[in-house]
Amino acid sequence: LGMEGDKVVRLSLRGRFHARLCWPVYPKLNTILAAKLRFSRVLDRMQRAPRIDLVPVVPDARVSVFDSQIVIRGSFQPGQTYRATLASDVLSGDGQTIAAGEQFFIDVKDRGRTLSFSHPRGILGSKGNLLLELKYANLKGVEIEATRIYENNLVHFLNGRSQRTLSRYGRSEVASKLFPLESEPNVAQTAALDLRELLDKPRGVYQIDARVPGNHWESSTAIVTITDLALTTKRHRDGIVVWVTSLETGGAVAGVEIAAMSASNQNLARAKTDVDGLARLAIPEKHPDGS
Repeated sequence: LGMEGDKVVRLSLRGRFHARLCWPVYPKLNTILAAKLRFSRVLDRMQRAPRIDLVPVVPDARVSVFDSQIVIRGSFQPGQTYRATLASDVLSGDGQTIAAGEQFFIDVKDRGRTLSFSHPRGILGSKGNLLLELKYANLKGVEIEATRIYENNLVHFLNGRSQRTLSRYGRSEVASKLFPLESEPNVAQTAALDLRELLDKPRGVYQIDARVPGNHWESSTAIVTITDLALTTKRHRDGIVVWVTSLETGGAVAGVEIAAMSASNQNLARAKTDVDGLARLAIPEKHPDGS
């Protein structure tokens, strides 16, 4: 049959099954890193994890197969280049094979100047030590800033928002200080920052910001409550029972004002603890201000 014009059909041709270049590994503060050997096709999920020979050796290396990658997790050292050799064949999902002996090169970069609080939220006893744990690498100092959080913005912070989105009426910068750090190149380290060096007679809820000097994009935040009061709560049909005790002595604390707030920062109920440290908050199941 004759045709009035050219007929064009686009066909997608799949290349042969082959290895691809490894992406560099960028360590931050992790001691266990993941290196990925990449392939052009999805791997056979039923095959055993292939054996990989690494030079230099990574004694705790663990190998798994995911999609089109072989993932190696272990204590790779920053600033090193590793040669990974397949010690067994690798199968693609459609039955093709890459024979043992294929080599890859894994480039593990140096750690950058970085930091992170070990715990982004927590409670410190006001009569105990006020040490806040910071993980860091390649830093000789860290800028710490404390911001006091007031009652009208507690829910805002507990919902994960930042003091940067608040007006100046909802917060107050208390203090800032440059803490010196011991530094060993390319090593993830831990320091305990004493908040008593930063805060005078601290009590309440604070946002603590840690920043890399000269690079405020690299930062970490922790919400810290400094108090001697421990709350044990029990919800029931008509409200909440709260028991307040001292973190220092374990005894009941009387005369403490307790408030229940909704997720939208509305006051649902208030009460004071009695001589047994108990307060009862009456909150209907369908309160008009939410739950």
